[in-house]
Amino acid sequence: MAFKPLAGIGDRSVGLYPPSTIDSAIPALRTEYTDPAFGTIVKRISDYGWGTNSQARHEYSKLMALSHDKTVCVFYMGSGWYQLRNISTGSQIGSDFSGGGLDPELNCDYNVMLAHYRSGRTLRRLDLTDGTNSAMLACNRSDGSTPYFCVYTRQEGRCTFDGAYWAGYGIYTSGFTTRDIIVVDRNSWTICNRLEPMPSPYGDSVSISPLGNYVIVASADSGFGHYWYVYDRTFNESARNLFIDATHADSAVGADGEEYIVYYAVEVSQWQTELGENGPGLARVNIRTGEKTMVWKYPGYMSTHISGQVSKERPGWVLVSTYGSNFGDYACFGECFFFNFHTGAVRRVAHHHRINGGYWGEPQAFASWHGDAVLFASNWNLGRVISNATYATPIQVTTTAAHGWESGEKVVVESVGGNTAANATWIITKVDDTNFTLNGSVGNATYTSGGIVNNRFEDYLVTPPNGYAFFDTQDVNIPCKRRSVGDHWSSRRS
Repeated sequence: MAFKPLAGIGDRSVGLYPPSTIDSAIPALRTEYTDPAFGTIVKRISDYGWGTNSQARHEYSKLMALSHDKTVCVFYMGSGWYQLRNISTGSQIGSDFSGGGLDPELNCDYNVMLAHYRSGRTLRRLDLTDGTNSAMLACNRSDGSTPYFCVYTRQEGRCTFDGAYWAGYGIYTSGFTTRDIIVVDRNSWTICNRLEPMPSPYGDSVSISPLGNYVIVASADSGFGHYWYVYDRTFNESARNLFIDATHADSAVGADGEEYIVYYAVEVSQWQTELGENGPGLARVNIRTGEKTMVWKYPGYMSTHISGQVSKERPGWVLVSTYGSNFGDYACFGECFFFNFHTGAVRRVAHHHRINGGYWGEPQAFASWHGDAVLFASNWNLGRVISNATYATPIQVTTTAAHGWESGEKVVVESVGGNTAANATWIITKVDDTNFTLNGSVGNATYTSGGIVNNRFEDYLVTPPNGYAFFDTQDVNIPCKRRSVGDHWSSRRS
């Protein structure tokens, strides 16, 4: 293999997507595939057909999780259901479970993972060895007797990097219209801080910052763009609005020990004013100071997903995956790559082969704390653009390219305009190479525009080839700027 992977590669001006691989066959399950541009090792580790709740998509903001020794993975099966499986054999550990949030990479110890149930109020620990779980905390309001309708979070759902704290919503009406914010001390399994009740706007996701200094609420606010409200973890300070238009973002620890939100800045007048740029790109905001910086201005529009988990052991780095309706010739388009949000350096990992998957089929790339493995989800080039969905019974779908599917296969249709009845999971009947009908469907309006269809999404594990590493050996045990608000914080990261 002539390509030398990643370490030291910082060239962002040349696109390396190899067009000949766009239509390559889906790798066999648990069989290594070599990325033709970077030489990294890619292995498919899940099967879209696993489980009775499997769907041909991965929901937005789903969580992938990987054990420290990279032997066990949590797979999202659709409809809020997950499975634990052994990566090497594919064998399931325990039974399917419903989890509204997971704690990736086992912050507290090597054998268990935090899970909470979106429809319930109990925080549970999931044992990776046999799949059993145990209740750790039933969450009530401060009166001690009023139970929450559910405990909920969406923004990665993780704890602080040292495993001490976790934050979430306590929803206490079935309409999700009233809620608290709770902070859980995972050493004592008690609710240690509350914002009760939480003032609106509520947002649709809440997280705790990596070092535990802040609780962050993020969502779209109708009429005002997006907002990221930041609270002190003890809620002793009023909320600050960071005023960043960032739906695809994550928190991370910087090389200077500060906590940041790294985000995709889109092209709007706000960024022209605040960032001095007139185009989209990767930006950062210091959570403590609110200072914003555009680190890398993209050469064009690329939808982007960011994961900051790797900054636990690689401060200043995040994992980025870029995707869109079609592959282009932009540098790092259709790829997973590590990105230094101080210097703009890039270490390119793999082409994720996800095409035309729509909003609900993002690669959702996730990096291990050590930066030695990457997970991503992909339809491996099988997504297809829809050009028509007839107002008929059943609905007939037309794709712009040959779909390659046969009668009896399951597909997910999304983003169809006009004839919105098409947007669901269906068994199809093939008409010809670019047409099929949706069994049991009934059209509800004339097709207007848009639409994506997929028939599979699976998980892939990326590792460096033998003798190489994603990162150079370096001393990463740097001081971190934690604010002393209790007895849990040490002066340095573990």
